[in-house]
Amino acid sequence: MKKIFLFLFILCMIVTGSKGQTTTRETMIKEAMDELQVWLKKIPGGNESGYGFTNRDEFSLATLGKHYEVFTLTNDFFKEEIQPGKNYLETTGEWRIPVMVNQENRAIITIFKKKNKWEIVELGARVLAKELQEFDRYPELAKNDVLRLLRVYQLQSDFLFADDPSLSSGEITVFPMHSAFINIEKIREGTKIKFGLNELLPCIKESIK
Repeated sequence: MKKIFLFLFILCMIVTGSKGQTTTRETMIKEAMDELQVWLKKIPGGNESGYGFTNRDEFSLATLGKHYEVFTLTNDFFKEEIQPGKNYLETTGEWRIPVMVNQENRAIITIFKKKNKWEIVELGARVLAKELQEFDRYPELAKNDVLRLLRVYQLQSDFLFADDPSLSSGEITVFPMHSAFINIEKIREGTKIKFGLNELLPCIKESIK
């Protein structure tokens, strides 16, 4: 009987946590949408194409797509010898969300929580917006509404992943984006489209050196 109660308690905590995360994301999207039109109208006349739009009439059709939490590498990664079973990811607090028109990514907003409110801090990245949508052809990414970006600032390189960021590096699979192919030689040399994170960490460290 105790085991049953323990199981039900754990299940309840999981469901409650999941609902809490969903509510947080819904709030985030709502507050971002509240600001979106203000930011779109800041785009100078004649520069719409630079932000991925054909004309200003498309602004009224704009919606938000999948949301990507941005992670980076911890200080430990740079200070110590790599331990394969260790987790080296930490959140930056930023999220990136594509701005869509007719189901096509046009640009990206970066949002950050300030004083308990989600605010847009940047609009642009039309090339990144298009690239993110291309990854929908991979089933393990397309089925997820929430994905994650690993940003290695020292190499200006991005990786996309869907796994739980609290897992060890040996349990996380990442998809290098174009910036990573440019800046990391090992990725350029092969034909793989995805890597185990633990496989890439030594290459990242070496590339930074």
